[in-house]
Amino acid sequence: MNSYGKRLSRAEIFSGLTATNEDTQAGYSGSLSIELIAEKVEAERNFGRIDDDTILYCILARRGRNIARNPRPEFDEENKSTEFPGESREDAYSAGAQAIDLAVSFLQEKAGVPHFTFLPYRNLLVVLARFFAHFPEIDERDQQLLRRWFWRAAMVGPYIFKGSATGAMRTLAGKITPGDLNGSLSALLDAVQTDVRQPPGITRLKSNEGAGRIILCSWWSLKPKLWNAELTEFDEITPERLATCLVDRATASFALETVLPNRVVPVAQRPWAANRILLAPIDDEENGTLDDLILRFPRPDKEEAWQDALVSHNLSSQVRGAYEARDFKHFIQTRQELIGQNLRNFLDRMCEWDLENTPSLNRLILEDELAEDEEDREDVLF
Repeated sequence: MNSYGKRLSRAEIFSGLTATNEDTQAGYSGSLSIELIAEKVEAERNFGRIDDDTILYCILARRGRNIARNPRPEFDEENKSTEFPGESREDAYSAGAQAIDLAVSFLQEKAGVPHFTFLPYRNLLVVLARFFAHFPEIDERDQQLLRRWFWRAAMVGPYIFKGSATGAMRTLAGKITPGDLNGSLSALLDAVQTDVRQPPGITRLKSNEGAGRIILCSWWSLKPKLWNAELTEFDEITPERLATCLVDRATASFALETVLPNRVVPVAQRPWAANRILLAPIDDEENGTLDDLILRFPRPDKEEAWQDALVSHNLSSQVRGAYEARDFKHFIQTRQELIGQNLRNFLDRMCEWDLENTPSLNRLILEDELAEDEEDREDVLF
């Protein structure tokens, strides 16, 4: 228990057990901590605040496959349960922070996950941190395979693994073998192999659930746009704007707005994804109506840009016409169909279900050349 009478988190327990004398000195701030790592990622990547326990699991996963191991002897010199025996706590935290940074960069730039609140399952970040700790530089083909694994794992969810989220972390982290990039990628993909390809249901959008976050990532892939303040151009919602909207928020719900008031929507349709829209308002003045932000018809010379903006929100001029005519039943049903189609397209594109998981051709050629060189040396010796 801490001084506030609340149960300590795993990260707090770990920090207490592994604290050095310098850490306990009043006013000392030179040592990298779990909290500082989280703050650094938030400030430098606009990824939001990763919770302390996830940061801890990333650090532990980098150092060994068993992320549920006893934390007390973690940095003892005689500890042989890690892949980095004798490593200091400071070095472990620094290397862990680098691995997390690479994992977040991959999520934002390759996997289409802009913010921590959009991450379908936290255990996936832990596995990515271990992967990039051992393979910090990978080519485009490896990035494609890793993205394929990430989204297939998100579709499968952690629940197929014994022990749910913790079991998923242990199982998937165990598939990553230092020094064997091909084998690690193949093992990760094999671990989430499934015949189930059904996308998440869109009749209920909950931003605190994995399914809801997958839907939000499919929306982000459309690069949603809004009118600028002068109503002269459409501006894309940037990661910076999203991060500003979601600062100190645990879920992405604050980036969403309700499209239709409850009085015009049947009760069964109120939770539908079609009744929510991603606007990422950064102040109260931006909580305008849908007409103000998107649907207001522009000047004729802006019509093409306006059509693009509609599509970026799973809308169309026909759907907009239903909204303007106050035919809300047709509006929400048609938009629901557009959202479902975009979600299927997004997941098909990311999961690449029917493509071969062959490794990078360049690395296969290099490995063959190395094998031939080794055979030549053996011939010389004998």
